[in-house]
Amino acid sequence: MQFVDYKVKLATRKACNTSNCPPKPKHIRTIVVKSFSGGVPSFYSELTKWILSFNPLQQYKSLVTLHRVLRDGSSQLLGGYLDAFLPTINRLVNTPQQLNAYYAFQQIIKHYAKYIQIRFVFHQKHRIFTGSLLVPHELPEEYYSDQKTLSVLSYMMDLMDYLLVIPLPIIQNYIGDNCKMDCTIPLILDSYSLVKDITFFLTNLAHIEQNQSVFTFLYDRFTKTYSKLNQLYSAAKNNGYIVSLIEVPNLPPLPTFNVNDEERKLYLKKHPHSITKNNHLQKTFLHQNNNNTKEILELGNHFSQQLSKLFDLLIPPQLSSEDPESKLETMASCLMQELQNPSNLDDIKIHIWKTLIGTKYLLQQRNLDYVDANNNGEKVINELYDLQSIADKIKVSFQMNEGYEELQKYIEEFVSILSSSSANTSETTPTNQDNDLVLFDYIGDSSHDKVIQTSQDDFIDEQSFNSFIPPNLQNQENSSNEEEDFSIVLNQINDQINKIEDVRDALKNCNTNGNETIKRFGDSTQGLIDFIQIAGECEKERIREGKEKNNQTYSNNEVWSEGLLSCAKKIVEWAQYISSALMNGEPDERILAGLKQFKSHCSQLLTAARVSMEDQSPLLQRLEKSLCSLMSQIQKIIQNILSREQEQRQEIKEQNKTQDNGIESKKELMESQVRVLQLQKELEKAQNHLYSLRKEEYN
Repeated sequence: MQFVDYKVKLATRKACNTSNCPPKPKHIRTIVVKSFSGGVPSFYSELTKWILSFNPLQQYKSLVTLHRVLRDGSSQLLGGYLDAFLPTINRLVNTPQQLNAYYAFQQIIKHYAKYIQIRFVFHQKHRIFTGSLLVPHELPEEYYSDQKTLSVLSYMMDLMDYLLVIPLPIIQNYIGDNCKMDCTIPLILDSYSLVKDITFFLTNLAHIEQNQSVFTFLYDRFTKTYSKLNQLYSAAKNNGYIVSLIEVPNLPPLPTFNVNDEERKLYLKKHPHSITKNNHLQKTFLHQNNNNTKEILELGNHFSQQLSKLFDLLIPPQLSSEDPESKLETMASCLMQELQNPSNLDDIKIHIWKTLIGTKYLLQQRNLDYVDANNNGEKVINELYDLQSIADKIKVSFQMNEGYEELQKYIEEFVSILSSSSANTSETTPTNQDNDLVLFDYIGDSSHDKVIQTSQDDFIDEQSFNSFIPPNLQNQENSSNEEEDFSIVLNQINDQINKIEDVRDALKNCNTNGNETIKRFGDSTQGLIDFIQIAGECEKERIREGKEKNNQTYSNNEVWSEGLLSCAKKIVEWAQYISSALMNGEPDERILAGLKQFKSHCSQLLTAARVSMEDQSPLLQRLEKSLCSLMSQIQKIIQNILSREQEQRQEIKEQNKTQDNGIESKKELMESQVRVLQLQKELEKAQNHLYSLRKEEYN
């Protein structure tokens, strides 16, 4: 028996090479053919090496190869080998992205890997489906039950949502890039299979009158998906590369599912077990839906109340209707009316989120002046902290993130200005904001589609690394502009260093209460200052060399948009978070998480420097040494926290052991007392017997 199929390993290695071209069909064909004759273990074993490679191009081609082989290969690919390979996919999904020349590929990998992960889980739950996601000819009777039908439909619609994020942006933005375009082909084929499957199972569910509320909810979701599929197929038919490889299918008409009573009776007669006992499916669905509605409405009402307090404290009188604060008040008023008479749960979630993100328009300079004039600084700070807490809950509950980090940035900046008694308002003015706040229509708007489109727009904007070169700077050689850029870098660096010094001073003045972690982190701030200063020098060198070579690696809309200093800014933000957590006595878990993020961004800064600088650059070597020194200090802090946690766990164990020993000793004492009583009784009995014997002998 041949345990290792070297042809499969060779074909997999060639399919996942570093050439910027699609995997060759002959290599895919070899793997597919060999999968029917025992080549599956060799394929998964070899694929693991390349799918976790440090080269994003190899990761991407590994995903495309895996997807194509799953569609056309043996059913053995979907069995136990798939289960064993799933942790590898999970690792790929959780791998942090680095700023390098393959950033565009990384954006595709992020979404593509998530889709493959959900697909693997679907095959684990429902083994009957083929790799091409087709319903088998002989469907087991249990899949006609409403409960099994809902499970399949839930997974398939989730798959469709993850799928639709990927191909259309690629088709629109990477015309001529066949390597990136190649992943759209199996995705389009998957989407057509999913449409047929969803239609089949929705038809079955439509025959069960008792579950019409569930059917209506799923059909509405399918209708929204259908319109996006139309856009995808239209774009695919106009793409020469896709049309040359596959025939783009025609999307079938949207079914209406008009089922009469006679058809329902025949269906129930043919599938008598299609209805779950006591209509459990509908009850479960309604119970979950009611719980979700209750949670959303509670969060919405809580947020509206908090927003009303902020309006009273932050908004000055006599504002025009064109001011963003007035528009935000109108949005909040509409939201409160909708919360009192809720109709569409999805729209309410979107409206709450939009209004939450819009609260950044309350944090402008004139609002700051109004707060100072009324001496309400402390009240505003407390209310903003409460708003942050509500925003965190809404983010977790709604699973939304668009604009959240920007809102947090505005809140932190506004609070820091209010908290600083010696702050110069003219130097610490909150970031200028665009007053063009769009007031959305709460009645029948397509907010859900807008949010999905927004997430797709973010994906579309991730272009190839070379496209970050600003054309208007390629022919600039004016030394005065170069000095101006240097002054911008210097100002940004000084700003970040001032923030670090504030962190150091706050940690020094903090009552440590024997907390060695606070002292260690305060000591590490000097190393962080050196690291940021060297990063600024590296940025200056990058600008200088870029202008000489008429080539820049990063976007220069602002110095901070991409590159070294954007990473440096993130590092300082995490340093501020860690110091705040230490001084507020936050749990060690949060501090450890912050330290890990801190280390990650430091590594990203070094990666950005390596991309833009020569390997033998003295500045790059200084940056590496500074990073090593800083990471050594941070690692000691992490070890200190971990050892303290270990000591605490050991103390708890000893306390528990002491408590256990106390119980055991009491038990032993009681047993010994009982034994003494028994022995005393036996002794008394023996003495009586001896007394009787002596008495008889005497007589």
